[in-house]
Amino acid sequence: MGAPNFYNANAKYIYAIEMEDDPDYEMLIEDLHYEFGIEFKSDFDRRDEWDNNRNYEGKIIGRITKYIGDEHMTINLIVRNGYHAGVNLDWDAEFIVIENDYEENYDLECIDLDKFPNVRDEFHKAINKVEEIYDKLSTPLNKVGQFSNGEAVYEKANN
Repeated sequence: MGAPNFYNANAKYIYAIEMEDDPDYEMLIEDLHYEFGIEFKSDFDRRDEWDNNRNYEGKIIGRITKYIGDEHMTINLIVRNGYHAGVNLDWDAEFIVIENDYEENYDLECIDLDKFPNVRDEFHKAINKVEEIYDKLSTPLNKVGQFSNGEAVYEKANN
């Protein structure tokens, strides 16, 4: 049984990067840290921790935290190993918002961002910047098909 090479949880495209060896990976991480440090300044924090996905393991290489009044959002920047080769860039988000006078913690799948327009607007601005950086450092792909044995076909995205 085959498997698609890339797992993409949230990013608009599959931001794929070919890797030949460890120095390529280390250079990628340094490039990402540099770009995010310039773009997000003190909101960006370097990380080096696993994201706990057993099939497509990934490293959280950075975290962007933005405060909007008493509420805040955190975007985890993830580099995921391809199943067969290479890596892809992805992200995940968490939110702490005030709801019914209580602080509530939500992940991206569980929050209705329309209830929190200030958080929603800041989140969309930040994600657009994240994906601009990903686009600059990778080859954006779309998955255009998957065979019954699990293998997938990708094409360059028209962004």
